[in-house]
Amino acid sequence: MAVDERIAHIERARLLAARESKRGALAKTRPAGVGVLRSGISRAVDQVALRVMQRVFTSAHRNTVRGAGGRMQSLADDWQRLPADEALATYFARPGAPQQVSRTPKQRLDDGVVEHLRFPSYYAPERATALEMQRRYPENATCHALAYRHSAREGRPAVVCLHGWGGGNFTFDSQLFRARWLYDLGLDVYLYVHPYHGPRSPSSVRLGAALHPSTNVTRANEAFIQTAWEVRSLIAHHQRDGGGAAGVMGMSLGGYGTAVVASVADELAFAVPIMPFADLPAFLWGWGDGTPERARAEKAGVTFDEFCAAMALHSPLAHTLKVPREHALIIAGRGDQIVPPAHAEALHKHWGEPAMHWFPGGHLVHFGRGSYLRRVAAFLGDIDVLPRTSAKPPAR
Repeated sequence: MAVDERIAHIERARLLAARESKRGALAKTRPAGVGVLRSGISRAVDQVALRVMQRVFTSAHRNTVRGAGGRMQSLADDWQRLPADEALATYFARPGAPQQVSRTPKQRLDDGVVEHLRFPSYYAPERATALEMQRRYPENATCHALAYRHSAREGRPAVVCLHGWGGGNFTFDSQLFRARWLYDLGLDVYLYVHPYHGPRSPSSVRLGAALHPSTNVTRANEAFIQTAWEVRSLIAHHQRDGGGAAGVMGMSLGGYGTAVVASVADELAFAVPIMPFADLPAFLWGWGDGTPERARAEKAGVTFDEFCAAMALHSPLAHTLKVPREHALIIAGRGDQIVPPAHAEALHKHWGEPAMHWFPGGHLVHFGRGSYLRRVAAFLGDIDVLPRTSAKPPAR
């Protein structure tokens, strides 16, 4: 990445971190009436969950801090040694469809089937750091997805759904994304499992999700490169199987993953990040504010700028949106206390202000889910992925 691009990204991340420090503030677009009450309830639930999640993350990442100061600049230099265009071509080359796909039928549908898909993750067969991650965590070397697949192909559109942190349970994720409702709208639906989650959780650790996302620069970078490769491979598989245009939609960690893929993959038909963080280092740095772990990292010589530079490879704020702006929709909760609304606002600005929808809920309690599901359906009609529809959202 060129020096001027590096500086621009770090400045955007620094401004975001400054706004994130005011975690208790609502979004610029404030709720009114009953929305105030709903946002308040959502905020209270998020704040309880936030304390639990911060304990999990700080405990999991203590070892990363030890001796980090001398390595951070070296890591930043290693991951940014290539110019931006060459880095995209090297780390985010477009894959073809996977050659070995295992399909396990799970449920018959009137006009299709639900299948568990598995295929090897050959996302970086020659890079030493990638090979080391797969050697250390062999469960993560297989991609998993649950597919809701129509029998009639004929250019069938699709959505790849990316869950949030701690997800990867197909039963839960099917409800989270209302997969059957999306299927009934006419979409093939692929519920993707993030690295180190669900069936990819390594048996050698207590909680696989604690490994991703991470302050471990190499593991985090490799995991997001892997996500982009696997999601694009799923789309290629869908199209080889007779399907048509496909896009990505994700929540929280999946919202960030959606933004990452939309920053490197021009084959996407659409991108819908929901409650996304816009820059992982800014997000993690903000979570560490006032903690002993953050103090130890700074004492060890870790700086915010170096931390951002080391992970700029996958930051949406370091790239440009690859899908047409009209084909992006950002959704955020006004009461979100886990991913501050400043992140959605920063991504919205960086992407040139595409369509945006606010709902009154928080990160975990989605008051207004029906409104944003209707917005997604209308959006897909507006961009001709689906026929224009007045489809009602599913019951909660």
